[in-house]
Amino acid sequence: MPHRRQSLAEPAGGNVDRGPFILALQWATTSVALLVIVARLYVRSAIIKYRGWDDYLIVFSIINAIGAAACDTLAVQHGYGHHGFYLSDTEATTATKWNYLAIPFSLMSNVSAKLSICFFMLHINQEKRYARILVSVGCLVFALVISNCIYVFTQCRPASALWTGVGKCLDPKISFIFGIFTSIIFILADVTFATFPLTFLWDLNLNMRKKFAIGFVLSLGLIAAAFGIVRCTQLVDLQPGSDILFETIDITIWSFLEQNVTITAASIPVLYKLFSNCLNSRKSGPAITGYTIKNPTNESVMMKGGRSGGRTSRIYDSSSTRMDGDFGEDGNYMPLDDVQTPAAAAVEDGKKVSSWSNFSNRH
Repeated sequence: MPHRRQSLAEPAGGNVDRGPFILALQWATTSVALLVIVARLYVRSAIIKYRGWDDYLIVFSIINAIGAAACDTLAVQHGYGHHGFYLSDTEATTATKWNYLAIPFSLMSNVSAKLSICFFMLHINQEKRYARILVSVGCLVFALVISNCIYVFTQCRPASALWTGVGKCLDPKISFIFGIFTSIIFILADVTFATFPLTFLWDLNLNMRKKFAIGFVLSLGLIAAAFGIVRCTQLVDLQPGSDILFETIDITIWSFLEQNVTITAASIPVLYKLFSNCLNSRKSGPAITGYTIKNPTNESVMMKGGRSGGRTSRIYDSSSTRMDGDFGEDGNYMPLDDVQTPAAAAVEDGKKVSSWSNFSNRH
């Protein structure tokens, strides 16, 4: 859609420039997300010595987040954040082009962060009924984002008609419906991944303070859901023929806030191990760590050694089980594919053990 000066009325507020604000906020939040990911990778590589698909996806997410920020920076340099009335046709066209090019980067960043959380949650609880829910939600958001990216650049012929206005485009109502539907699915995905830990967390033999602390950390995705709701309302309020280079600023802001909060929320639970080590380094004497798994019997549960053949088997007693890994404090870690979880061992022995063991020893 072209942004011709003659098609817009002179704004009452004058030549306002919101570009510097959006760039400062976007690069600040993206930098925070990047630092959190660097810390996450340090924990996984140097302390736990294990990396999984959730790590690769979160790295892909931050790369796309930086790509989106770069496109928005170029858009702002050419007038994004100004009222279209004060821009030349060339400035408006170029700003609109970079604004559209930022969309696939933003979508891929958002969905990659959500899929990272999905893989993380699959390590927490591998019960089939929960795994089906997580996989279904993950596949839905992935398919939706791919469809959205394809639609963005196929809705007009040629694709450049999006920013030049020269060509034929589908009814804008289709884009509106697609955008609202995508926002709703993203919100539902954030809520699903954020509330999923509640399905097992409260059954753990932990004091309430630890339950609330761990529950809060794992539920940070609700903040992203809240940002998504605000973005959805902003999208609903956007009128056809609006001064979109100025009036879509709020939508862009809420979009990258949702994206960067999701990235951060996906990484903070992994940093528990780093925080734990920092706190324990200030304590004198040996630290007593770990969590007790609820087990109706007093029989021991045997866990096999990890990937390294030199590791010895560990015995987990139901009365004083010490859980290591991301939420333990001895630095030991055993990857998912080489470990018989306490839950699996318990099933073989006719016992029931909380799936928290999976979480404690892997993430």
